[in-house]
Amino acid sequence: MNYEEVGMVLAKLAVYDNRIVGEAEVMAWHEVIGRYDVRDCLDAVALHYSESPQRAMPADIRKLAMGIRDRRRAAEARAALDPAPQPRRSAEVEALIREVAKKRPKVEFEDITDGQARAIARARRERERATKSSGEGESQ
Repeated sequence: MNYEEVGMVLAKLAVYDNRIVGEAEVMAWHEVIGRYDVRDCLDAVALHYSESPQRAMPADIRKLAMGIRDRRRAAEARAALDPAPQPRRSAEVEALIREVAKKRPKVEFEDITDGQARAIARARRERERATKSSGEGESQ
C-alpha cells in the first residue's frame, strides 16, 4: 500500500473518531500497515468500529486486516480447488446409460437395508440439488 492509500485508511478512521491526520501520521501508520492490501485495511476499519468503541491503533487494523486477508485467501484457494463444471453428456452417452440401466436387475425395496435406503434417498437429493444448481448457473 502506498502513502496515499494509507491516507485513505486514516481518512476513514477520522470519520469514526475525529482524529487529525497529517503527513507524520501517514508515515507512522505506513510502517505498520503499509504491507497490507488497502481494501483489507479499509474493511478492517469498519470491522473494528463495528466491534469496539475504542480508538483504533495501527496494530488493531493490522491484526484485523491480516484476518480478512487470510479468510479471503482461503476462500480463493477453495474456489480454485472446485472442479470445473462438467460438460453435458452427448446423446450417445445418454443412450448408453439408459441401455445399461434397462439391463440392471430391478431391486425390490424389501431386498435393501434401512441404511441402503437412506443412502439412496440422500444420493437422489444430492443429485436433485446438483441438477438445480447447475441449471441455475446456466440461466444467469
